[in-house]
Amino acid sequence: MIVSPARATHRQSLAMRLLVTFLFLIAALAVLAIADGNYTPAVIAAVAGLLIFNVVVWVLIGKTVLTLHDEGIRRSSVFGVKEIEYRNVAEYKYRAVPVQGHGALGYAIIAVMNRAGGRKLTTNLYLVLVDKDGVKITINSSFKNAYDAIGVILAAVHDQLRPQIAKEIASTGAAFGPVRLSARDLQWKAKDPVPLREISSAELAGQMLNIRKSGKMFSLVSVRSDKVPNVLLLLEQMEALGVGANRLRSIDPLAKVRT
Repeated sequence: MIVSPARATHRQSLAMRLLVTFLFLIAALAVLAIADGNYTPAVIAAVAGLLIFNVVVWVLIGKTVLTLHDEGIRRSSVFGVKEIEYRNVAEYKYRAVPVQGHGALGYAIIAVMNRAGGRKLTTNLYLVLVDKDGVKITINSSFKNAYDAIGVILAAVHDQLRPQIAKEIASTGAAFGPVRLSARDLQWKAKDPVPLREISSAELAGQMLNIRKSGKMFSLVSVRSDKVPNVLLLLEQMEALGVGANRLRSIDPLAKVRT
């Protein structure tokens, strides 16, 4: 049980509520369009019902709160309270989905968002924590400052999972869902293991995990990242084992330059 006070509180963002309102307004306008000027009591009741339901959903969304504590996280909503202590996390699933623009206006909006906040504003993040009892808590970009919250959560979870996973990798190998990693090789599903020295790169390309073998056109592994449990920890351990070490390292020359 989590007993420490909350270190950070994250409520649902205003953007999420506005999106819901927009969808309800679209539905109400669709009803009016279908009525084609024949505003019968049934049509008026349908529109009023949609607008009232929108207010109810707005209130319900506002009651969803994520709090971060020293020993874990808690998510509260009208449906109850869930909490997971970091020490009890069995695995997590992670996905980063770039926001897509549609049409000239859409691309222009994405460009403005990218200049204003970088990838924080143009990437939707999804994180699902699963504890040893099967309890799940989902954190996504609908929360305010979700980028920061997910970063803190992942750091704490990695601290708990890393020692055991590193131990397994050093002995017989550790399983990351369909991927098995050892200190010598990597195996994808039931295929033959590939020596780590033959792997040229491993990275997340948007929401896809791509692992490439040297000299091959197609990826050895190409799968949505949330299909591979603890995917960021997998990449961390592969990097520690020297995967991609043959690539030229680089430092951003402007990283510490004020402009």
